Amino acid sequence: MNSIRFSLVVLAILFVGEIFGHSYVSSPATRGRQGETNNGCRGPSCLGPCEPRSNSPAAIPVQRGASLDIRWPRNNHAGGFVRFAWARTTATTNAEFDAGASIYECYEKGPACEPASASDPNGGDSASSTQTGCQSIITVPNWLDDGAWTLQWAWFGGAFSLGDYFSCIDYVVSGGPTSSQPQPVFRGGDYANPGKPVCKFFNTDELHKCISEPCTSPTLPGQNVGTPRNIALAASGSDAGAGSDTTDVSAPCTSNADCPSGVCQLSGFCYKKSSKLGAGGIAAIVFAMIFVAVVALAVLFVFLNKTEVRNWKPFKK
Repeated sequence: MNSIRFSLVVLAILFVGEIFGHSYVSSPATRGRQGETNNGCRGPSCLGPCEPRSNSPAAIPVQRGASLDIRWPRNNHAGGFVRFAWARTTATTNAEFDAGASIYECYEKGPACEPASASDPNGGDSASSTQTGCQSIITVPNWLDDGAWTLQWAWFGGAFSLGDYFSCIDYVVSGGPTSSQPQPVFRGGDYANPGKPVCKFFNTDELHKCISEPCTSPTLPGQNVGTPRNIALAASGSDAGAGSDTTDVSAPCTSNADCPSGVCQLSGFCYKKSSKLGAGGIAAIVFAMIFVAVVALAVLFVFLNKTEVRNWKPFKK
């Protein structure tokens, strides 16, 4: 009986982990009410642009220039970027939200969005980082006209080869100042890089690239820092590149822009692309040198041994 109870508990934990897996906007309520039902999508179901409209709450009335408090759980996952984008509520494609990109910033954002242990930055949550631990305050753009608009929250570049994740909140915009649409802005700084114009990310720094899980292609070096591509900002970094095998400790950095020949690591120093040999290549060279030395010694031993054996007569009386 105890074993049955134990099995049921394990199944319940696994079920909860699946239902509340990965991350989603937990406040305010989103389309599909992800915090209650179908968050934690995987693979093609994560393609966006939004979760299903079923069981959606009523649209929230706001005016241009108003501040919005958006929160999400860390959910035992580290790193990546969050993009906030706007599109008409009738929008049905990723391209419509891409055209309305407003803000890029870090996933591990907010005073309570942190791991349980500073010695394990990619580990589980602290007690305060669940449900609403991560937070961003954004402004309703002035370029939105009156009417029904949807705010899309998109998370990409997260740890453990994650795909892209989306949440959407419906608003009714009315009143406030107006202006033309500006270029999107990047706001860096996360748990790993407090006060820096960068974010820790894994696998990719582009949305719509990791459309299945595990996301192993494209592959970028884990635990890099840098701003997302295709954002024209003074603080933006260059493409992450393929990394290298050595670190140039004489070149400190805060973004990939500081590392013209490589990428900026979490250690705060650039990768130095002084060698194209990886650890495997170096090991192969060392092994080959040892092998040649052993063969040379063996040949020398046989040669000397034969020289001595020629006049050796151990049974001579």
